[in-house]
Amino acid sequence: MKRKSLSILLTILLIFAIGVPVLTISTGCGGGNPVQVVTGFAHTIVLREDGTVWGWGRNEEGQLGNGNRNNQFRPVRFRLEEFQGYAPPERVVQVASHKIHTMALGDDGSVWAGGWNQEGQLGAPVGCRLIPLRVPFPVGTGRIVDIDAGMLFSIALSENGYVYGWGRNRHEIMGSFTNINDLARATRIQGYELRNITQISAGHEHVLALRNDGVVLAWGRNRNGQVGPHVYLPGQGGPPGRPTSEVGLPVPVEFPITKLLIKYRQL
Repeated sequence: MKRKSLSILLTILLIFAIGVPVLTISTGCGGGNPVQVVTGFAHTIVLREDGTVWGWGRNEEGQLGNGNRNNQFRPVRFRLEEFQGYAPPERVVQVASHKIHTMALGDDGSVWAGGWNQEGQLGAPVGCRLIPLRVPFPVGTGRIVDIDAGMLFSIALSENGYVYGWGRNRHEIMGSFTNINDLARATRIQGYELRNITQISAGHEHVLALRNDGVVLAWGRNRNGQVGPHVYLPGQGGPPGRPTSEVGLPVPVEFPITKLLIKYRQL
């Protein structure tokens, strides 16, 4: 027992003597501290103060955007280069990643994406991209101000308050008005309630949007009720009372406090 206790004590002292290992991002020429970190399936992406993007981890489909498929155990640069005549932004202001693709939002409102593209999640009908491409948007979209990545799809928010999506369209992630399985081009997600949006967030297979009046909208897969209390009614093809498998029309999420306020106003 004494030998075991002594061994544990020596181990603890050794840890303190050596120090806890800390991953540092160094390029030898500054760059500033990290200001945003996101994770994919088995990789990590970091945005630094100088607007550069770095990543490490699994890279078999080019999700680190450094030009090859080699896994990286130390941070490497997410490279933004001229694409089809479009110059890269001076700096990146936001990053997003999920599973095996990565996105970057430039200070000019442009969106860049790299990695796996089997479902069109990069926003162009191409194969996987080892060097990120510039995502094209419909004419009149305006600047993009927010981005996020789902499992095999991507979403973006324009300065006009509209939401755009591309990639995998299972479970009506792109809305009820889009019946194409996979979208390789950014398309505006339709919905009467989906306007004046200020923030977006993508889950595994569902989407949330925050409106400027504080209303939260949700749509997509709902097997576990992640979109809200939308249940099957008798004759709708599912067990009555169970959450519907999907919700294609962006609908407001009801909070208990909202119901209380409504009852109070009716008094």
